[in-house]
Amino acid sequence: MDIELDERLSEESREYIIQSFKIARPADILKADLRLVRMLKDQAAIQLGKLVNFEDIDIEDMVVVNSDDGHEILVRKFIPNNSDKSRITVFFHGGGFCLGSRETHSNTVGFLARKTNSIWLSVEYRRCPDEGRYPIPYLDCKSVVEWTIRNKNNLGSLQTRIGICGDSSGGQIASIIAHELKHLLDYQILIYPCVHFSDDYKSAKEFTKECFYLVPEVVEFFTKNLTEEPDKYVDHLSPIMYPDFSRLPKCLIIAAELDPLVDHSICYHKKLTENNIESYLGILKGTIHGYFSQPLVFKTAFQETEQMIFDFFKKI
Repeated sequence: MDIELDERLSEESREYIIQSFKIARPADILKADLRLVRMLKDQAAIQLGKLVNFEDIDIEDMVVVNSDDGHEILVRKFIPNNSDKSRITVFFHGGGFCLGSRETHSNTVGFLARKTNSIWLSVEYRRCPDEGRYPIPYLDCKSVVEWTIRNKNNLGSLQTRIGICGDSSGGQIASIIAHELKHLLDYQILIYPCVHFSDDYKSAKEFTKECFYLVPEVVEFFTKNLTEEPDKYVDHLSPIMYPDFSRLPKCLIIAAELDPLVDHSICYHKKLTENNIESYLGILKGTIHGYFSQPLVFKTAFQETEQMIFDFFKKI
């Protein structure tokens, strides 16, 4: 198999690339049936989930209604049996706004609920383009956060701290909501987020080889599916360009070193600190975009991520 690998890749990144490329290459998504791809990814995630014992966590699906259009949003709730319920984290999965689900990230969120001994809610927002174009995914996520804030006494207590987390496009949604609901949130955790609707970053130009997954043609595919009116939403999708960074919730940003989006994380962390926002940045060496949804494959990278989030929770 012809794969051009980068010498900086970690061993688990190299192994993942080699094995996954036997099934599909990144650009295959351009001509694939999105519904079929989603179904196959969900089925694979469910099978992997059978390898993990989450008997110590109460896992339950529930419905939250979108306050704008009445859509019923599926939300997966993770409550460790011995949790003190002092924190609730609302999580938004990645997948370029087109892919991903509460199933693809179920192991990820389950592990984080266990590690932090806290409540996590994983949001099944509508995906582009067939289930709804932007801003529908963002509005679904925001509705769940607002519902969580209103119901935190029922889920935890009046003293429960509420935060948000997301990876990739989910991190983009989280960073936007952190600005809009900053007076109601206690923390934000952004995993290799896109914070600027632009490719004018050094890392975007450096990490274009197929082994880095988020190749330019895939980014273009996600963008075309996201909205038919990019000029209308470019400002909203670019929180790094927002004029007001005051009083944002404290932030943890975790990036993959070999990721076209790594400079987004570095620049956003810099802007937060320049505006006197408490922010922490961790960069995982040798790791690629997408590792976060594969905790059973990227064991070392995910364990480092877990520990960073655990340590961050001590600061909340």
